[in-house]
Amino acid sequence: MNIKIINSIKKQKRVFFLFLICFFILFAFIFQLFNIQVNKYHYYTKKLNAYMINEIVEENSRGNIYDRNGELLVGNEATTCFVYYYTKNYSEEDKKLTAKNMANSIAFSLPKLTYRDKKDCLLLWDKNYALSFITKEDLLSIKDSENYDLDYYNLQLSVLTEEIIDTYFQEEQLLKEVYLFFLIQQTSSNSKKVIIQNLSIAQASYLSEKMDQFRGCFIETTYKRVYMKEGAEGILGSISTSVPAEKALYYSALDQQLNRTIGSSGLEEEYDEVLKGTDSRFIIEYDAFGNPTKKYTYIGKNGNDLYLTIDWNLQGYLTNRVEEELRKLILSRSNANAMYITLMDPNNGDIIAMVGKKYNTTTGEIYDYAEGNYLASQTFGSSIKAAVVYTGYLYDAIYQGETINDTRWYFKDGSYKGSYKDLGRVNDIDALAYSSNIYMYTIATRIANGYYSNSNFYLDTDVGFRLLRKSLGEFGLGVKTLIDIPNEETGYKGSADLHGFLLDEATGQYDTYTTIQMSQYASTIANKGKRLKPKLANYTKEINTDKIKYFETEILDDLSQNTIAFDRIHLGLRKVVTNGTATILNYSKYQIAAKTGTAETSSGANISLIAFAPYENPQVSYTCSIVASGNSSACQTLALEAIELYLDSYGE
Repeated sequence: MNIKIINSIKKQKRVFFLFLICFFILFAFIFQLFNIQVNKYHYYTKKLNAYMINEIVEENSRGNIYDRNGELLVGNEATTCFVYYYTKNYSEEDKKLTAKNMANSIAFSLPKLTYRDKKDCLLLWDKNYALSFITKEDLLSIKDSENYDLDYYNLQLSVLTEEIIDTYFQEEQLLKEVYLFFLIQQTSSNSKKVIIQNLSIAQASYLSEKMDQFRGCFIETTYKRVYMKEGAEGILGSISTSVPAEKALYYSALDQQLNRTIGSSGLEEEYDEVLKGTDSRFIIEYDAFGNPTKKYTYIGKNGNDLYLTIDWNLQGYLTNRVEEELRKLILSRSNANAMYITLMDPNNGDIIAMVGKKYNTTTGEIYDYAEGNYLASQTFGSSIKAAVVYTGYLYDAIYQGETINDTRWYFKDGSYKGSYKDLGRVNDIDALAYSSNIYMYTIATRIANGYYSNSNFYLDTDVGFRLLRKSLGEFGLGVKTLIDIPNEETGYKGSADLHGFLLDEATGQYDTYTTIQMSQYASTIANKGKRLKPKLANYTKEINTDKIKYFETEILDDLSQNTIAFDRIHLGLRKVVTNGTATILNYSKYQIAAKTGTAETSSGANISLIAFAPYENPQVSYTCSIVASGNSSACQTLALEAIELYLDSYGE
């Protein structure tokens, strides 16, 4: 076959295949175009609308907060508001007329307006008013400015003196009209402005009948957070109407607006997700005249209610009593400046009461500071000794029934350390009952691989501090208790490693602790070894249902296998009450076990007490601290009252 013919055939085949490829590409393009324009028309139309239409978020009311008996502590007060939504085809003159009608139709109080606020309102109301006060020289000075509009606006502001503003707004009615117009005019597309708040029922009814005179306006209900009880506001917390900067990324990731109500402290913050509920969403649609209507795309629900473990009647009683006792100390010329009490159920970690009062030495005011139980720390003295005795058993530094001679330890520099008096030979039980320092020094020295003999003293402070602090931490001392509230403090750990400081550590004179840490420690002693997470929240209840979710008891450490240590500690703490340093508590109708503490400071002695009752079946632990009070029996007096009040109501 002729070569030319062969090449021609090959060329025709290539053209054919090229045509075929183009055909299939064109077919695929036509098919995809048909699919988009016909089959998926509604899908893409809906998606386009979603991009073009901005949804508006509407918050629902937060859940209520109740105490353990259902007493309302924090609720919501419905507030009726007059609200304006952005309206199309709405001239400035019509808006001014609407503002005038509003001002004449309803009595309301203006918010506190600064002179700058009034200037801004006036310049929007009458754009040429300031021109009569501006000279030609003023205008020439900004003629060539790169930011002419901004400079011109600032020039207008500068010429409107306070005297001019006061003269213009002599009549408050005019200021109301101008202010309402300012709000309306400043409302941007797909948004709203609250025009008048706190409408009465009569006012809302009147406005409802006149709604045809107020284009774009609606009557809506918002909710104001109301705190029903005094005391412990720091624990209950507060709310904010905007998301703080450090949480902005989190809320943005959840596609939630940043100008929303959020719990900003205390339980309001800790349980914000429970209390806030879910938002409703709606879009604004406009009729042929440009009037807005709301169309909901999602109906949210109110927040869940939160029930606490606190008994607010007992909380209130102790709040008053703590203030009374603190005031007595102040009047007696004591340096006392704060007092804290925490009651806890040692079987589940429920906080029954958390009370605090603080004294402002400048103003003389005594104010609520219940949050000081987990924010403020101080030295607690001998009340930590039960944990030190446990440490002795843990590291085999002592044995059951061992006696140690309680006499002063003298050192080569002439200084000495000892108990408040020489107690003679004491065992672990007596060491707790009579608050032996020497017994605790011996434990600390032994776990630090040290010794004391005739002024010869040696120990390894690194080992001693590490082991002692580790053991104390298992009771909650010096570590976070994980209480369900933000910003818990852990106290101060001393950094110096002198031998004497380890001895001070073993008697509660060195590291500082919070009252909630001491309460967790007291409860661990009471239940013989289980460190429980303290909790202020008992359960949540879903709105308009009976669906309840309880917050379970959490065990953080379990030391209960050391039964001998806890049995001996219980005997020692009971003897504190029957024969030792807290005999006032022996007057109770319930058997109480306790440990007193005194920590010397430059301002005066910190007084403390831990206790639990009933001794044979502990159902409540009690912790009290008074900062710089000197000598005081107030902690013991209030222990009698608090324990009896609780057990009379809840005891088995």
